[in-house]
Amino acid sequence: MNRTKTIYRTPRTAYRTPLTACILIAVFGLLPFFTLAQTIPSTLFGTYIGDAHIKSDLLAIDDTIPGVPVEFKKTNSEKDYILTIPGLGGSGMGIPEEIDYVIVTPTANGYKLSRANPVTFIIDTLTVPPIPPYFPGGTFTNVPVKIALGNTTIVDYVLDLNIMVSATIAVMGFPITIPIDIHFNGTLFSPPVIITTELPAGKVSEPYLAALEANGLPPITWDIDEDTPLPPGLMLDKITGVISGIPTDSGSFEFTVIAFNTANYDIKTLRIEIKSEDEIDTVGICCQNIIEFQIYPNPTSGELRVLIPDIRYPICDIVIYDMLGRIQKIDNWKSEIGKSEINISHMPAGIYFVRINTENRTIVRKILKM
Repeated sequence: MNRTKTIYRTPRTAYRTPLTACILIAVFGLLPFFTLAQTIPSTLFGTYIGDAHIKSDLLAIDDTIPGVPVEFKKTNSEKDYILTIPGLGGSGMGIPEEIDYVIVTPTANGYKLSRANPVTFIIDTLTVPPIPPYFPGGTFTNVPVKIALGNTTIVDYVLDLNIMVSATIAVMGFPITIPIDIHFNGTLFSPPVIITTELPAGKVSEPYLAALEANGLPPITWDIDEDTPLPPGLMLDKITGVISGIPTDSGSFEFTVIAFNTANYDIKTLRIEIKSEDEIDTVGICCQNIIEFQIYPNPTSGELRVLIPDIRYPICDIVIYDMLGRIQKIDNWKSEIGKSEINISHMPAGIYFVRINTENRTIVRKILKM
């Protein structure tokens, strides 16, 4: 199957020695995996960027290579997961960039990447420095290598990859095994992408509630460009992305939202239409004179009753907000006689808004909790 290859160009100065670069490229490039048929969340895929540490006492290597990108992705098949390692196509060693068939196993706190048996392959050339007191060093060709995948996990969008490598060279007819340990630790680089395209209209003096949404590496925080503020009376929860409050002015308000995460940020211009108090809703206008309801007692010390005499227009739910537009209670309508009793004794004294959502319209009333 042909796949489009992504080449990441890494500055050559990032590799401290040619031998380190050769081993990293060879090991990552020829490490095959197999797949476990299961559903993996889409948020797990993307490019992980971090440091690769290579250590081998016999090769006199103890190097850290910063900024290595390792991409984890899927094909159209749910059974085919792929690791893409940077710059392999330009190595001159005929090493593929894509590593197919990854085993991914869910764990209690993340995912495990594994390989059932050691992998064997051949490195074209390997230069070994002198090993005192007897081995003078040299360049070896067609070097057999075995790879065992150690404890490798993806937890909280961090890929922790551990590989144990053993290369075998022949010196005067005797095999010498050279152990090499490779550890990569990188965080998913997934900038936020705001997916909210429009926001519902609001009305002066009535509670407003809407949520901004974005894809990308969590946690995602939110902000508003200070040059384009929200409609007066509304505020943004920077952690949840919820816009709420009681609008005070009518009009069409355009503003710019910003979504941040550890990778980058995204911006988008949105608009909220706020209607005046005396403006008639076009939705449900035909039933304005039919739907009459009572909320009592008002003021109340704990029990709140909502009465709908005409149940031909059933209620979907009843939502209670505080003066800042924050949800305090949601009551799913279950009554068949058009009356619901809601206990708000746990709520502090103050002014609240009761929003009744029917199949045809939304109605809001103010109550006082003693």
